[in-house]
Amino acid sequence: MSSIFSNYPIENFTKEDKRAYLSAVVYAAASDGFADQEKEIFYLLCSSMGIGHEDCEKIISDSKFDFELFKSSETLKVFAPYLLRDCVAVSYGDFDFSEDERNAIMDIGEMLGMKQKAITYIINAVIGQMNAVKIWSKALNENE
Repeated sequence: MSSIFSNYPIENFTKEDKRAYLSAVVYAAASDGFADQEKEIFYLLCSSMGIGHEDCEKIISDSKFDFELFKSSETLKVFAPYLLRDCVAVSYGDFDFSEDERNAIMDIGEMLGMKQKAITYIINAVIGQMNAVKIWSKALNENE
């Protein structure tokens, strides 16, 4: 699953932007409980952003999602599609996408000025990609 984060344009985020970004991902994924598989993918995301395991754990335990910071951050609005991609990837890490997770992601997208249709496309694309990777892995393993 690490390849889903390979096209990652936010290397120059400030520490505050990274924390806000990751807190949104935790908010979405933990809306129905934070499964171990979701945490594993969250750790991959943190790693791709240069955030160590200890700081990653702190973000999870703080679980503070600041709606006001999001509304005012132009940086996060620019990267909204990537943020939603990452929210879906972590939330679907256990291959279960609850209504609570969907609603949290829709709220985040709308808060960042995205249209519902675009948010739905992102949700469907990420879930489709993750399902394809899972099926592809099964196909490759059947040949061994």
